[in-house]
Amino acid sequence: TYPFNKDDWVLVDGNMSWDDNNNYFILTNNTNRDGQLWNKKKIDISRDFVITSKIYFGNNDTGGGEGIAFVLQPTGTNANGSSGDSKGYYGGNISNAVVIDVDTRVTSSNTLDYLYPVTIKNGVRYTNADKRKLLGQIEDGKLHDVTISWNANTKTLTVSADGSKVLDWNIDMISEVFGQNEVYFGFTGSATNYWNVQYVRDINVSGTFEGDGAGNVVFDWQ
Repeated sequence: TYPFNKDDWVLVDGNMSWDDNNNYFILTNNTNRDGQLWNKKKIDISRDFVITSKIYFGNNDTGGGEGIAFVLQPTGTNANGSSGDSKGYYGGNISNAVVIDVDTRVTSSNTLDYLYPVTIKNGVRYTNADKRKLLGQIEDGKLHDVTISWNANTKTLTVSADGSKVLDWNIDMISEVFGQNEVYFGFTGSATNYWNVQYVRDINVSGTFEGDGAGNVVFDWQ
């Protein structure tokens, strides 16, 4: 497993900031309405990977929002999106993506927060509310352990939160969405008038990165 190093990550357009005192990337606060954080290396989704992190969704429930997403995308480290329900990944220059969207501002409830599996195909976002998973109340002022793992053989993307499995998502990312093996990955976040300080820290990665075109592994974090 490759340990967290802030220099492995790219901030988009200065929208986000690194907190040197607390060692985390701030995605949103009372003035920043969207943020994007991308790893500098592409990850090979034809092989397994595991990404662990600690995520803070804020402590403001009634007036809080809008949430954080984990995003796989081929656009690059300049990929961006809009604020509000776009969660920082939609409404920008990302035309194809596989997304784990954690929504902390669900219209029907201030208290209950949900996880949505989302795809973007040719610029169109597809969200299936029937597949959403209840997380409970995560705008609770606590860090939450989030693990995202990919089984390339079964084509299953698994999400666990605080030690419990939340989602098994069967999706052929290469054939259904990307048409390629190597994509960028990272975290995005957004807010509106409903906002929270939201941040990500302690991101550890186990996976295979950026082949050289001849099938050789140039960068391997396993």
